[in-house]
Parts: sequence; C-alpha cells; structure tokens
Amino acid sequence: MSFSVVNIQDISPQDWDSFVHKHPSSFLWHTYDFIMAKNTWMNHSHESFAIFDSKATIVGIFPLHRIHYKRYRFLKQSNLDSLGGWLCSNENIEGVEFIFQEYKRRLKSCRNNLINFATASLAYDEDPFFLHGISSYTARISVLELSVGMDAIWSNIRKGHKADIKKAQRHGVTFKKASLEDLDVYYDMHEQVCRKSSLVPHNKQYFEFIFKEAMPRNHAFVGIAYHEGNPVAAVNYGIYKDKAVYWTGASYEAAYKLGANHFLHWQMIQDLYSRGIIFLDMGEVFFQHSLSKIQGIVDFKRGFGGDLRPCFKSIGEKN
Repeated sequence: MSFSVVNIQDISPQDWDSFVHKHPSSFLWHTYDFIMAKNTWMNHSHESFAIFDSKATIVGIFPLHRIHYKRYRFLKQSNLDSLGGWLCSNENIEGVEFIFQEYKRRLKSCRNNLINFATASLAYDEDPFFLHGISSYTARISVLELSVGMDAIWSNIRKGHKADIKKAQRHGVTFKKASLEDLDVYYDMHEQVCRKSSLVPHNKQYFEFIFKEAMPRNHAFVGIAYHEGNPVAAVNYGIYKDKAVYWTGASYEAAYKLGANHFLHWQMIQDLYSRGIIFLDMGEVFFQHSLSKIQGIVDFKRGFGGDLRPCFKSIGEKN
C-alpha cells in the first residue's frame, strides 16, 4: 500500500478532526485546535503530519512539535515532542511503519525525542511502543473513575482534602463557571504563580485559545473560586468525548489558607459527573520527586483518590 505525507498546515481542520473523532483512542491532544494552541508555547514550531492512502484518505496522524533551544549559549539544537502519540486506522501495521519512517527522517535534525501517550493510555491494554519494537517506559497517571458516583468518589478523597473543602465552605468560598470575560483574571493568576515559582509564563495567546476556541466547543471547562466577591483560584479541565483531564490551574496566595483549590476541584468534579464524563485524568504522578514543590502538586492530585493507570512514554537520543 502506498502512502503520502501531508503537514498539518496543509490539511483542513475539519478533515483532521473528522479522523480524530472517529478513532477510538483519540483525545483532546490529537485535535487540530489543541495542536495549534501548543504551537504558541515558547520555542515551539509545527511538525505534526498526517499520512494519506492512494484514495487521498487520512489513515494516520502524528501530533508533533519541534522545540528549539540553545546549547552552550551558541549552539542551536532542537527536540521532537509528541503529546498524545500517533493514531492509525485499525492499527494499520503498514501505516504505523510509514509514520515511524517519516518520524525518523525528521528526527535526524534533532538531538532527542519524547513521545507521550498521555490520557490516550486509557484506551490501551498493552504498551504501544513495545508492540512496535521501541524502547519505552511506563509512568503513572492518577485517574478518577467518575461513573462510580459522587458518594464513592467522596469516600475516596483524603481526610485532609475533605477538611479543606469544608473549610472553604465555612469561609463562604463560592464557585462560578468561567466565561470569556474571565480571561484576564485567569492570566493574571497564571503570571503570579509563575513569578512565585521563578517560571516563564505561557504567552497570553495560549490562554486566549482556551477561552475563545476550546470553551465554546466544550473542549475546556474553566471554573473560578471566589471569596468575598474576589477571584482566588481557577482551574481548567480539558474535555473530549467521555474523558476529562486536569489541563491548567492557577491561584492567588489567599486560596491556600481558604482551601479554595480543593473546593474548586470538588465542585468541578461534580459538574463533570453530571455531564456523563467517565474518566478524569489528574495528571502524571511521582512517588518521590527531587523537587518538593512538584511532589506537593502530586500529593494534591492524588489526594482526590484516583487510581494509578499506565502512561506510556518513549524518550531517547537519536542514534
């Protein structure tokens, strides 16, 4: 069977997303809009592509970005990064092999690569890298199965998290679904969090995509916690089909003493359940991270009682 390669910039959003939606293992990270949004990240550029068969039909896609950086202050290099991994029709062996050959061709100009199957791992019983002879490792994500019901979910939440949720309620913290008018507030929170952690914030264009493109398509659900009429915390869940993922979050300093972050997640989890969402991926977890701040974030995520599921990854330098 013959295939051809077409870059994402030369494919209509409708054609790309039509293939993604039909694939049983697809998730938000595979969609046209999300791929374009990730391209707004610092030092990122397009490398995503699709393969077409002889009938000009898409039979596979590979979300991919090139990340540019300088080594030793003067040597320009780049990595290839994939969030979500490849998709191929009916696990077409010839198609997957063709995708890999194209990927290896692009890898020649890079130092190393990372392919992360992320939330799509929920659709795989086996490591997709192993099946294709690729070196990989299995990380873990914390996943809440919402279909068990709110009573069961509440019973699995850690005692300390429950105490913070109740504390927020006693202090009169309230919840509101965000709208486009809340974009500036969200971005201000994001900048303050990054400043506190000595991180470079994403540019505003990335969050404009979330509020202007993803939210109207129900691919993003943003909630804001208020105290005494003032916003104190905000969380964004990505949504696609029957799965959701903890996408972004930010808060002001006041939120920590109020328990507002715990309260906000609990309110949003209940909303997801009412929508019929089955899985909520809270993100990758570590058992002992070298940075205490990262470990604190992990402990916060795991405190909501999710089960540990596999997250398949492959990372390595080119030969």
